[in-house]
Amino acid sequence: MMELVIVIMIKRIPLSLRTLAPLWLLALSVPAWTQPLPQANEKARRYYDSLLKRPVPGAAFDRFYGAWLDTETLESLEKWLSAQADAPNAPAGARLLLAYFYSRQSEPQKAIAQFSKVLAADPANADAWYQKAMASARLLASAAALKDLEKAAQAKPSKLLAAQIRQAQGRLLARQGQPEEARKVWQELLAASPGDEDLAEDLIDLQMAEGLYDDALATTQKLLAGTRDAYKKVQRRLRLGEIYLKSGKRDEAVKVWRSCLDDTGSDSWLEKEILSQLEQAFRREDAMDPLMKEMADLAAQYPQRLTLRRHYAKLLAETGDL
Repeated sequence: MMELVIVIMIKRIPLSLRTLAPLWLLALSVPAWTQPLPQANEKARRYYDSLLKRPVPGAAFDRFYGAWLDTETLESLEKWLSAQADAPNAPAGARLLLAYFYSRQSEPQKAIAQFSKVLAADPANADAWYQKAMASARLLASAAALKDLEKAAQAKPSKLLAAQIRQAQGRLLARQGQPEEARKVWQELLAASPGDEDLAEDLIDLQMAEGLYDDALATTQKLLAGTRDAYKKVQRRLRLGEIYLKSGKRDEAVKVWRSCLDDTGSDSWLEKEILSQLEQAFRREDAMDPLMKEMADLAAQYPQRLTLRRHYAKLLAETGDL
């Protein structure tokens, strides 16, 4: 059928031009893969060359990605990155950047294939082991991810990457129903960096996300014990109350939030936040009577706090008791 269409098309070409038909047919028959690859624009090329020296995912790769899309397509980017990675004597970072591309595009199987090639040539690449583990985790292949994380930990990672590896190990162990093993990993992580408050807060977020509220409470209490800054201390006590509430311990949460009022200024945003959290804790259980009693007690205890009294008056008006 295709041959018939081509013959008909040729017959419609004037006789004077039919001698050019073979060239025209040849052009039609050139497969797409032989077409020249698009070239990186100047900005994208600059970012790419920089990434080759230090191939990392994240903001630097995102800038390259965005610069490419200023003039080309995602499909052409995949082809171009593949060509760079497969070129003779390609720098080691070229294939790693292709793997990052697939990770960014949420194609973990393709990413794993590329990370595997990177690691076959460079088995001491801690970052590649870690990224491969994260791709496996997205496929819910936790056992494979844990093995890769262990190899990443053995590959002498940087301090920052080592902490990320341990956090990921704890998260995957928790998801596999091994909370004791996860707890051990996190305790070792904190013991290795006893003064790292950012790490402790990241760990609390992780424990909360995994529903390990008792662990989150223990980590928060330990963090609080070492907090000297008064402002941070109030913020972390507010978080402690939030964790109590999520674990189903409303009374403990209310007790913590009430104690925070003694360390906050009148009419401050912290005071407003405390009152809001107190109110929501009762409203989520439709416990209006206990809420009104709590607010009445607070108004009596802190008569000088105008924000608190206005808040109480608003509740009284809402319930028709004003």
